[in-house]
Amino acid sequence: MGRYGGLIRRAVLNSTSAGIVTVCFAGCLTHHVHHTFISPSQQPPSNTSKRASHALRVSLLTCLTFVLLGGTFQSTSPSSLFSPGAFARSSVPAPSAAYATPREKRLLISLYRKHGCHTCGTRANLQVIGDHVPPNVVVKAIGGKLNSIKQVFLPHCPSCSSKQGAALTRSLVDGKWKGVGKASVVHFRPRLFWAAGTLVANAGDWQELESFEAAAENLAVTTVDKLRRLFSN
Repeated sequence: MGRYGGLIRRAVLNSTSAGIVTVCFAGCLTHHVHHTFISPSQQPPSNTSKRASHALRVSLLTCLTFVLLGGTFQSTSPSSLFSPGAFARSSVPAPSAAYATPREKRLLISLYRKHGCHTCGTRANLQVIGDHVPPNVVVKAIGGKLNSIKQVFLPHCPSCSSKQGAALTRSLVDGKWKGVGKASVVHFRPRLFWAAGTLVANAGDWQELESFEAAAENLAVTTVDKLRRLFSN
């Protein structure tokens, strides 16, 4: 999809990378605050390597917990108005540039109730709009044929749909694609995965996490050794 496709790929990569950094930082900060002020415990030693190992351990556990609770790293960044938003989880195939059919609309409403608007995450307004991704006008502007480029429907709320229309107007000049400009929405919706850092902080202090890591490593080594013996016989 040329320039548009490149912009979207870079946007997704950048937002995912920023999301990983954000989750890791939030996890370490939450762990530090929890074990310093809320539930004081023995702090990591002054040894730099051990502190780094502890930070890495907390970061990995926070990221793992975040994902297991249904979070995506892209969901920590502002949503693009021209590509799948931070709350996009599933989509409905869009066979043409036409509006969503009643059947497709029912599927979109179901996704909306479960995940919210794919851009901002709201579930407050059931006046769901089927958002073509990529938008029809963008496909036309970059010289693509609507039937040759795969599009999907994602659930959109009226507010984000209106913002998308304004952003598209700014990005198209004489019917030609001139760039995305300001085409993102800052959002924050309460979701269970935001508690990942708190859950890891409550799992234990640095010594307990270190012991857990050692036990897990020992279990993994023992299991691999047993499997090797089993298959070597």
